[in-house]
Amino acid sequence: MPISKPIIVQVAKGVYAINEYGLDSVFVVEGSKSALVIDLGIGCCDMKSIIEDITALSYEVVLTHGHLDHIGSWDQFDRVYLHPDDWDKAKAVELAPRIASGERMRGQEGDADVWSYSPEQFREWKRLPEILPLEDGMEFDLGDRVLHCVHTPGHSAGSCCIIDPVSRILFSGDACNVSLRVTDCHVETALKGLLRLKSFEHEFDRNFNGHLAYASGVTHISMPLSTLDDCIRAMEDILADRAQPNVSFRSQWADKPMVASYICGAVTVTYNPEKLRKEGA
Repeated sequence: MPISKPIIVQVAKGVYAINEYGLDSVFVVEGSKSALVIDLGIGCCDMKSIIEDITALSYEVVLTHGHLDHIGSWDQFDRVYLHPDDWDKAKAVELAPRIASGERMRGQEGDADVWSYSPEQFREWKRLPEILPLEDGMEFDLGDRVLHCVHTPGHSAGSCCIIDPVSRILFSGDACNVSLRVTDCHVETALKGLLRLKSFEHEFDRNFNGHLAYASGVTHISMPLSTLDDCIRAMEDILADRAQPNVSFRSQWADKPMVASYICGAVTVTYNPEKLRKEGA
């Protein structure tokens, strides 16, 4: 029987992962005084009710970046934190691309029969929340745990990661994962962000990204511990012209139809060969 509701999994003490029909992952971290919600999915379910079934505490919402599959339910909330570099991108998202993205992920990257939802479940946004600036180094004190933000541009200009030193979990959004798309930014920019993230690696030993139950999956597990180092090595190889990419396919994420794909360890990086370094760098 197809799964008709998002699945909630507790991945650590006080840390819950919401699997939104295999399309994305939303996280709720509870402290002794308040909670933090990380990302809001693609918006084909009543995310607010799910979150408030998990925690009775007051909470803030942090968006790791402004792509449509991470902000989809933001119309249900009064305010959210998002890096200013992604504000315009997020505000420009429309309903039709959200529906198309959901159908593509369900139909092409997993078993379409695993999940039961319809395009009619996607809501047209009637309002937008107040958007507050998420900045590098910002802290969220939940009482007995303090999470902090690391700005990691690359997947998008405003991409950020959130670290919880108590559970030792990195919530990496789409900034550091085994299928890393760096087509909006320069590869050099992504490398700088990842190297900054590496300076905090003593604070985490698990990496949960925004699509851990990707497409047909129903479970949440950490990505390989080598993911961050593999991402860094891939960027270094690309910039040093050591990569041997496939540059013959199209990508909906790229500014131009031709993009490159390079495999390094456990990681596959998709990037724009014409956006390696910033001009003058």
